[in-house]
Amino acid sequence: MHTHAIENERGDLVDLLTFCSDSCHRAMTGAAYSGWDGCHETEHTTYCAACGVVIPGEDACACQRSNVVVNRFVSADGEKCEHGSWIQVPVSMLDRAPILLAHDVRDAYVRNETARWIAGEEQTS
Repeated sequence: MHTHAIENERGDLVDLLTFCSDSCHRAMTGAAYSGWDGCHETEHTTYCAACGVVIPGEDACACQRSNVVVNRFVSADGEKCEHGSWIQVPVSMLDRAPILLAHDVRDAYVRNETARWIAGEEQTS
C-alpha cells in the first residue's frame, strides 16, 4: 500500500490517501517518488483512491487477501467475490474530492507565498 499525505497551509495533515501501487499514486497525484514508501499495512480493508482495487486489512475475506491485480482501469460496476466482498469498488464510490482539495490547497499556498515574496515579506516555511 502506498500513502499520500495531504497537508494544509500550516503543514497539518488533513487527509491520507491510500493507493494500491506506485503507478496509481503517480497517476492520481502527479507525485514523484522521493524514496521508498511502500508496504504499509492496514488494520482495516480499504481501497485504492485511484482505481478502487481492494487493499486488504486484517478484516479482509480470503478472496480480498489473495487479490494480486492492482492498477486496474476504473469500473462502473466494480467487482465482488463469491462472498460478496468488493475486489474493486465502482468508480462512483471513489472519493476524488481529497485530490482536488490537495491541488487547491497547494495552489493557494504557492500563490500566497509568491505574493509574500514579491511584497518582500518573510517566508512562512
